[in-house]
Amino acid sequence: APASRSDRHGAHMKPQIAIALAAAVAYVAYQHAGAVATIRSIRGAREAVKLGRVSPAPPIPEHITKPAWYYGYAPPSRSRVEVHDSEGIRRMRAAGRLASRLLELAGEMVAPGVTTDAISAAVHQHAVEAGAYPSPLRYKGFPKSICTSVNEVVCHGIPDDRPLCDGDIVNVDLTIMLDGVHADTSATFAVGQISKEAADLLAAAEEALLA
Repeated sequence: APASRSDRHGAHMKPQIAIALAAAVAYVAYQHAGAVATIRSIRGAREAVKLGRVSPAPPIPEHITKPAWYYGYAPPSRSRVEVHDSEGIRRMRAAGRLASRLLELAGEMVAPGVTTDAISAAVHQHAVEAGAYPSPLRYKGFPKSICTSVNEVVCHGIPDDRPLCDGDIVNVDLTIMLDGVHADTSATFAVGQISKEAADLLAAAEEALLA
């Protein structure tokens, strides 16, 4: 029977290409092994983070201006850069200041025994009291007001009832919409006493951010 298209391509693959593909696969495997080893050294002998119970999405007061995704519509797309006037810049600064204060609040709550759900609830309450909408809420179905990523969780983790443990690291990714403007901020916090590997990771990330 005649060879299939894929068979013909495989039969005529040049040695240089085969070597390059094998090298690429080996490199990816090496990088994966290194990443896993780093994660294990950070969390020590503890088990990988498991999803806890996620409580119902919090309510939004009627007077708060809500984005399109609150009502189930797709987020608006922008095809051009928006240049703000002085009023737009004022609103951007106000939103940024509020986001910064809320991130500080979240960081102050980080401690062994505290749940990420409790941190999200506190940020939600303070955000709506200030007249802001917590942007992650209902965005493409996201059920909470902030994102919390513990240890090996890469990003956009969902707050739940798992208590933070001594030695954890937790990233809080926080965005609010105030007066029509979104302000986005993020930081990673140490929970109690963390390992040298985790401390080195936080220091390197901060150095890269400020470079």
